[in-house]
Amino acid sequence: MVVVNGAEYAQLLALLNQCAELNADASFAKGDYEGAQAFYTTALQKYTELEDQAQIDALSVKLDACAKKLAQQEELETEAEAYMRQGENAYNEKNYVQAKKYYLLAKDVYASMEKDAKVAEVTRRLELLEMGISEEEKAAQEAEEKAAQKSENTTIPNETTPPAAVG
Repeated sequence: MVVVNGAEYAQLLALLNQCAELNADASFAKGDYEGAQAFYTTALQKYTELEDQAQIDALSVKLDACAKKLAQQEELETEAEAYMRQGENAYNEKNYVQAKKYYLLAKDVYASMEKDAKVAEVTRRLELLEMGISEEEKAAQEAEEKAAQKSENTTIPNETTPPAAVG
């Protein structure tokens, strides 16, 4: 068992705090604001034990920044989810152009948040939407061709019928 005096303990604690703060800064830089918040909170608790007011103040500012970033992310997530719902509604109403527009908006928001799984999900929906549009366009084209063919068949006179007498 290692015995340390108060000064050594304070130095060890400060070193641990620096590590926690470095991890927090790295997490923040990567956009992992929840992880950064956890590391900053740990460091804040330790600096509070050491009664280091300058570090407490600095960490409080960093924790506020984390809270703001988390709130912004939550707003963006809500925005993207709203676009997805609007896309679904438009798709269900067979308004494929509007559905595509909303899905693309959702995809842009998810991409800005670097949510690759969500971007991939929206991309799959867009691909299915494109296939659905193609199928519907093909069916509409076939229906038009059949209608045109039927129209041609009804306007062509029957060749077996003798022409009417002129007179």
